[in-house]
Amino acid sequence: MIVTGLSALFVPAALAKVGVVARLTTPLMTAPSGGVPVEFTLTGEDGRPFSAQDIFARVRTTDGRVLEIWPDERGTGEFAGLVRIRRGEIADLTIGLAGIASPGGRSDVVFPIANDPFPGSPVRREAPVEASEGDTPALTIAVVLFATALAALLLGVGARRARRRRHPTTTVAGY
Repeated sequence: MIVTGLSALFVPAALAKVGVVARLTTPLMTAPSGGVPVEFTLTGEDGRPFSAQDIFARVRTTDGRVLEIWPDERGTGEFAGLVRIRRGEIADLTIGLAGIASPGGRSDVVFPIANDPFPGSPVRREAPVEASEGDTPALTIAVVLFATALAALLLGVGARRARRRRHPTTTVAGY
């Protein structure tokens, strides 16, 4: 019962990134200081701002280079960063959430861009993440396993404390 309760707390957070959409808030134009600012918002299916650590923006250039930035979160669901290239060098833009896959690789979640300046870009390799019935994302499995382990630990600690209360150690006065 505790495991089910803890799982109910953690699983929705793992699935929350499904349906998140990015929207650029400024055009991809060269800034006076040099570089191209990448500013965007992330919102969930319910219209609420989406916030997370490890949000990235990946730019593919016209000459094939891949540059990745880790924008700062300016407010809940609002992100901004600067790519050190000129405007005409951008061939594609990808916005996503960095994930960890084993062994030691990355398993990123890529968000669709509502106002994508490069729709149908031939260099785009990732597709937006969509959940379909029957899918069991690896993160969901990891969260459920974590919740189960945490519940087992809490049950063990509680049982040990209960035993100590029933059978306290006796001490001899003066020693």
